[in-house]
Amino acid sequence: MLQRHQGRQSDAVAVGKIPRRGVLEPDDRGFELGDAFQLRASQDIGLRSSDASSDFPARSLADFAAFARANPGAINHGTTGNGSSMHLAAELFASRTGTQLTHVPYTAPAAATTDLISGRIQAMFNLITGAQPLVAGGRARAIAVLANQRVPQMPDVPTAAELGMPGLAFGTWFCLMLPRGAEPALVARLNALANEILADPEARARLEAAGMALDGGGTPERLATFLQSEIASHAELVRISGARVN
Repeated sequence: MLQRHQGRQSDAVAVGKIPRRGVLEPDDRGFELGDAFQLRASQDIGLRSSDASSDFPARSLADFAAFARANPGAINHGTTGNGSSMHLAAELFASRTGTQLTHVPYTAPAAATTDLISGRIQAMFNLITGAQPLVAGGRARAIAVLANQRVPQMPDVPTAAELGMPGLAFGTWFCLMLPRGAEPALVARLNALANEILADPEARARLEAAGMALDGGGTPERLATFLQSEIASHAELVRISGARVN
């Protein structure tokens, strides 16, 4: 929580997560996720890569898709649970390529990583921060980045679009929010501060080192449009997959 004191008054901003539960389990209290908050600042995108076990026969994204088509359900992909971003990224791949993958949910990410390395599962749609050490150590193979552009953490790994599969972009993002009815002056101040931080070279370097891809900031209205689009696309993936919260 960030808090500014001015005399006896204070502005407090809580920073936290809005989970995918809002999409997986529609609320019955008469409001939708998009109505619950006014949206502030801009998003940073944490990107995903498609990782294959190092001994898996597919050497490229095209090979991976071809193997999945020829062997429906034979590729086991590990995730951090039903409805997780890993799960939905895999469902996006399956829906775009007309393939069927077998979902293996884990309660601990480390267990999924161990099984990927050992070959018990064949794939993970992992965050760059999780994938990069495995790839650098030769324990897994990155076959594509699910993003609109290559990422500095793994510059030699092509995007899915480069490999002829546009539309395979999926990321975990972060944003700042305030309750509906927040003072416009506070909204403007926090938006300006967020954009200032995103423009700072040192801050950008630290965020990129943490696996973030920065888009340069923006306005509250831009974030609102982005968030509504994400809710709609995630809801469709949830519908296709039948995902439910664990």
